[in-house]
Amino acid sequence: MNNLVIVLSNIYQKLVNLPKNIAIANKKISESEVNYLNIIYKKESINLTKFAKEAKITKPAATQLVNKYIEKGYVIKKVSSVDKRVCYLELTENIKKIFEENYKKLNEFWNSCLDVLTKEEFEELKKLLMKLDENI
Repeated sequence: MNNLVIVLSNIYQKLVNLPKNIAIANKKISESEVNYLNIIYKKESINLTKFAKEAKITKPAATQLVNKYIEKGYVIKKVSSVDKRVCYLELTENIKKIFEENYKKLNEFWNSCLDVLTKEEFEELKKLLMKLDENI
């Protein structure tokens, strides 16, 4: 059982750090910036209030963070066509491309990991992971 904990811990660390390492390698983006920018990347349209909630930070802290990202050229604000008081956050094209590349490499990583499994092993792994996910 002790070896299993070590193996799971190693896999977890590799999975958690892979997207961050790719993004950081492509541009001088800090690890915390990757985490926050990833929130914007994953959402179709996110306003400042929703961003603050997802990031688990206060709205004033989110405003400060977003303004810093705008200055760095990472994020742009788009005014809603429905309600001019509402602004949505979007990644700039350069940053969006970095995240797209991240997820492409993450997908390649997963495919290479799963290629070592037979179809039966893959199905068993999937079933076990879903069982774990339901009970955690």
